[in-house]
Amino acid sequence: MSQPSQADSVLTPTNVTEVVSRSLLFYSLSVVILVISAGLHFGHLGDANLWTDEAHTVLCIESPFAESIDLLLETGNQTPGYYLLLRMLPHHNEIQLRLLSAILGVVGVGLFMMVTARLYSNREMALWGGALIAINPYHLWLSRIARPYALIFVLTLLVIYWFALLIRGQSSRRIWLAFLLGSMMLYVTHYAALALPLCQFLFMVFVLQSHVSFFKRWLVVQLIALIPAGFWALLIMFQHTNHTSPDGGMTWVPQPALRDFFLTFWNMTVGHTRPIDGTGEWYIWPGLLLGLSCLLLGIGFAVRRRRQNQVDFYWVLLIFVSFGTVFVISMFYPLYVDRYFMVLLPAILFLMLQGARQIPHHLGRGVLALVLLTCAYNVLTVFDSGDYQREDWESVASYLQNEFQSGDGIVSDKDDLLNPFQYYFTIPAATPIILLKETPDTTVVEQGVERIWIIYRNPNENVHWFGLMPDFDPYSAGLSPVGDWLIQHRAGITTQRDFAGVKVFLWENRLP
Repeated sequence: MSQPSQADSVLTPTNVTEVVSRSLLFYSLSVVILVISAGLHFGHLGDANLWTDEAHTVLCIESPFAESIDLLLETGNQTPGYYLLLRMLPHHNEIQLRLLSAILGVVGVGLFMMVTARLYSNREMALWGGALIAINPYHLWLSRIARPYALIFVLTLLVIYWFALLIRGQSSRRIWLAFLLGSMMLYVTHYAALALPLCQFLFMVFVLQSHVSFFKRWLVVQLIALIPAGFWALLIMFQHTNHTSPDGGMTWVPQPALRDFFLTFWNMTVGHTRPIDGTGEWYIWPGLLLGLSCLLLGIGFAVRRRRQNQVDFYWVLLIFVSFGTVFVISMFYPLYVDRYFMVLLPAILFLMLQGARQIPHHLGRGVLALVLLTCAYNVLTVFDSGDYQREDWESVASYLQNEFQSGDGIVSDKDDLLNPFQYYFTIPAATPIILLKETPDTTVVEQGVERIWIIYRNPNENVHWFGLMPDFDPYSAGLSPVGDWLIQHRAGITTQRDFAGVKVFLWENRLP
């Protein structure tokens, strides 16, 4: 490529005006994207009741500090970073509990545009990326709950950005320090973040074999960054977790099949509107297939140009190594859940954008526009239906507030499934509570009470969907210990009330 002449390098008034005009357009569109993002993140933020995982968050941050740490250690699959941060902020209602996540969700949109513009020196690509993440259903729904996923996204973006700068030769102490601190915070926010150092190691093995000094420095930084997470892991080793099945794994998570990979990519590109059977609504397919086609084109481009464009190849490694590792581990210890893959979302979007750039210019814009429209329709559909509310505990509490009598008992599955109910309903101190996971034989309790309220949370779970689950037959055997109890006591059931995600029954003791 020829070098520009001295005349070409002189800025004329016309050139200056053009540069300023383009900058103003870029920043104006960036603001529009952020405003849309804020509207989606903050709108109706407090409408949905807390669901089980959010109620666990409340329990952890409102308990005394030592008790909170014990709760996290007993759970076994949690790290303390997010909870320690949330403890320092107001958290007295649903909006305050979710506000940190919503703010971080919008910050993530702006940060994604900044990182894209700096890594690829392409402002149009940055704007498309900002629009995609602003309206991405997967990112949006996980940024509207009191859980650590929005924080994971922001920290992941920072860490992969600093790592990209380092492998491009910008090896200053400031960047190394930022990389160290960001990695340390990320590792104590979620275990899934450990995919990053693994992929960084493999990247250096396959791409940077000759950079021995860089590898040594990286290794020292990672060993330091892993100290807090490693210490936490050692503490957990001495605890007994109550969320594992006898043969290991989270009890509600099935072993993944190859089909789950497709459904996960579906979720992370255009999103689901409800639990799906693999077919989905007709309008999803064009945007979904084009989005996945862009992703495949981006992966192919990154693999072909892995020497010239090392950063894109790192995204490919991050995706394949992470999915492969989780798939293998899940054969023995099921943990394949879509929301745990938040660390992969930046890589997936970067490769989708790169794939769109391989398509003729205006056609590539059209493809991205269709993906955006599909995401927007999915988001608006869920907002309109209210299916972002998983469990309507407030209505359950209001109903029992009028019907509950002194001496009544309560039956539930286990303690953590009763936590969201207790957030909205204060159970009288003397109330007999039967947790079927802990007390399978309830005969003694039944003989001592005249009435028992059965709180039956929807037993349907889905590793790909976060909202309202499909309805269920409460008298179906094997779904839940509560369902099995109901079958045995069906003759005594006098009342049934159905709420979103929850069914409530009244059993009356008819013994003489």
